[in-house]
Amino acid sequence: MIPDGGTLENMMARLQKLERDNRILRAILGCSIVGVFILASVAPPGSHTVEARTYILRDESNTERGRIPTDGKEAFLVLNDPAEKERAKLSVTQDGPSLTLYDSTGKMRANLVAIDRPALTLNDRAEKIRVQLEAEEAGPFITLYDASEAPSVLLGMNETGPLLKLYSRKGKPSFSAP
Repeated sequence: MIPDGGTLENMMARLQKLERDNRILRAILGCSIVGVFILASVAPPGSHTVEARTYILRDESNTERGRIPTDGKEAFLVLNDPAEKERAKLSVTQDGPSLTLYDSTGKMRANLVAIDRPALTLNDRAEKIRVQLEAEEAGPFITLYDASEAPSVLLGMNETGPLLKLYSRKGKPSFSAP
């Protein structure tokens, strides 16, 4: 059955036109592929590498959202919020890597380091350490600090097993188990 009352001749003409258009599109696609290979083969050596001392990342409104600089001793990645305030910094030095996170006021709130022994510190709004998690050879430790950064509680593992220490307000041990 031929739709819309069309004739067989009309259908044949439409089919021939579609086949001709299909051949043209395949020829264009084939030429495009060959052109890409030709362009890739004549590109100068080293053109796949971009080198710089600093890379700046900008969003569509030209706001600086990140930076990848190096000063010869340290390489780092800095990420900014939409107000261009530094919010995260990943750095690598000769000693090892670290990741620092900042709040909206620019205060350091968290720091993760993998130097000598890995450690994670969490800070309050005054940038005072309130929690520290460390991984030592003998085992992990978590220390809770008061507002003056004096230790209050230490929980961890050492060579002999679990360890718990409680400290007085002056930071002196008041209880230890075992």
